[in-house]
Amino acid sequence: MRSRVRDRQTVYLTKLTETRSGIDLVLSYSKPVKYTVTVSKTGGMPEEIYAGIVPDYDRSITAYDGTFSPDEGDLLYVDVTPELDGNGDLVLSDGIPTVRPDYKVVRRISTAKSRIWRFGIKKNG
Repeated sequence: MRSRVRDRQTVYLTKLTETRSGIDLVLSYSKPVKYTVTVSKTGGMPEEIYAGIVPDYDRSITAYDGTFSPDEGDLLYVDVTPELDGNGDLVLSDGIPTVRPDYKVVRRISTAKSRIWRFGIKKNG
């Protein structure tokens, strides 16, 4: 049986916001927040695949408390670690992080009645 505590790994969540400055589009990244959650090795649960549901995500994240609640489109550092400065902000080069986020949240899979939250994530490419 899988252990909820043993299978956890550290991920960093950051939000990307786009603002307009005249005709220019300015991208800004929020300060990454560190979470410890369970990340699957593959996408789709066996019961979804058996039911014929083809997942549109590569992997999933399972959270057992309400502290991890990303929005669709948020960026994640799952298999890589972000490069941070002394203040905890991302180190940027020409407005782009030196270590880019490797995953993006594409959907919320959880139900409203359970205390377990699942999120589908897709590899950035």
